[in-house]
Amino acid sequence: ANDESLALDEFHALLAPDRSDSFEINPIGDDNWEGKAKGVNNQLLAQLRRGEIPPRKELDLHGLLKNEAHKLLKAFILQSRRDGERCILIITGKGKHSLGGQSVLKKAVPQWLSQSPINAHLLAFCSAKARDGGSGALYVLLRKFSES
Repeated sequence: ANDESLALDEFHALLAPDRSDSFEINPIGDDNWEGKAKGVNNQLLAQLRRGEIPPRKELDLHGLLKNEAHKLLKAFILQSRRDGERCILIITGKGKHSLGGQSVLKKAVPQWLSQSPINAHLLAFCSAKARDGGSGALYVLLRKFSES
């Protein structure tokens, strides 16, 4: 039943192109990002921003190519939601060892999270607190099955 629910979420996201603008994304300063589905309570986003919703699983994308990272991110989000996780941590890295000192994934991951079909599984995301990787990581708040 969980697999069918997840598949149905993705199917709806693919059929409804207007759903992609149901997710707002904002750069915060030079290094931080946040996004939320329309209708998500600002208090919930503030709790996530303060690190009050602890992530129980993490995915480290350091050193991966963009297309490989994108596939792993999607699979990780689906599996985490299937496992009933509420908050996860995605580590993109800060790009200190990348060409030009810019992390390709640090900019790409927030875009992927805010677009269909991945955004159908999310309520919000934001840059992590320093203890969890700071601007090189994102807290991601997943939808419950009943919130689809």
